[in-house]
Amino acid sequence: MIGILDFSFDNSYPDSVITKVQLMDNRGDVFNDVLNFVYIELPKFSKNKENLETFTDMWLFLIKNLYQLQERPIEIQSAIFDRLFATAELCNLDDM
Repeated sequence: MIGILDFSFDNSYPDSVITKVQLMDNRGDVFNDVLNFVYIELPKFSKNKENLETFTDMWLFLIKNLYQLQERPIEIQSAIFDRLFATAELCNLDDM
């Protein structure tokens, strides 16, 4: 499960944008190695487009800011994002 949050759980780990969680049984052992929860706390992601270094940075920036982008940032020209921007353009079309 991947949860994209528009709030932060707390500030115990202020630099931790992505938190991975696994369930534990009553003995303290991991319940299932395959069952994982990943929480992305968008308010903790504060990089601007000039400071993006990794694909993860680029994805987080786009998830957080796609709604307000008027054009595709020069810093995010990788082909991996072509489908995302094509879909966003289709979603932005007016109903006729």
